Amino acid sequence: MPNNTIFHFKKYSVMQGNSAMKVSTDACVFGAWVAQMMTKCCLRPATILDIGTGTGVLSLLLAHTQVQSRITGIDINAAALSDATLNFSNSPFSKRLNTQLSSVFQLPELLHFDFYICNPPFHQASTPADNVAKNTAWHDIEMPIIEIAKLIHKVVLKGKYFAIMYPPRSADIVIAYLSKQHISPIATLSFSHNALKKPHCNMLLFGPNIASAIHQIIYYKSTAQTDSSDFVSLMQPYYQYL
Repeated sequence: MPNNTIFHFKKYSVMQGNSAMKVSTDACVFGAWVAQMMTKCCLRPATILDIGTGTGVLSLLLAHTQVQSRITGIDINAAALSDATLNFSNSPFSKRLNTQLSSVFQLPELLHFDFYICNPPFHQASTPADNVAKNTAWHDIEMPIIEIAKLIHKVVLKGKYFAIMYPPRSADIVIAYLSKQHISPIATLSFSHNALKKPHCNMLLFGPNIASAIHQIIYYKSTAQTDSSDFVSLMQPYYQYL
């Protein structure tokens, strides 16, 4: 990537000059893994809501494989949403993608979607930045973790699916809250830089119970510090250099 304002995938590019939350390896793995789980679990949602869409990268990753889905990306940050709107209109999937300036908690049609995906702000007890946009993107001021867990509960009770990514400690909070409601993840992925390091993020998929939950771990790098075979297999359909 020659600069920090654009990220090139095989079928589209993501402009990110107005977004505080840039495209990251974690987010790309998350989107690709969710798409993979949709295939494994035979999920073909007609509608998907991308909560806190930012640049729209998760929507684009899902649109790549979920050819039947109409995807709505929402965000409370108008500048970030302008990036997503541009990225959607420039993509091969533009007719199936749209954006909306809204908080998830103020969206009238919130429970009308079939599938939900969210890469939320996760910093809790940390010092906010001076930049307001970065505060919103990185700190859970607008999307408190327990409120997100309550939303997942509502979604699953309606027989729908919700995918979310958090650092391990935050993921444990969500899992603990939902376990009290007798809801467990139907699939999880722990992502780590390599086998010598602990996972730094956990990806969770919640939905109606299945016979056997799927649990995976993927390392970004092999012991030789090249991209691991699991990482390459997951990201090859999307990454330009693979």
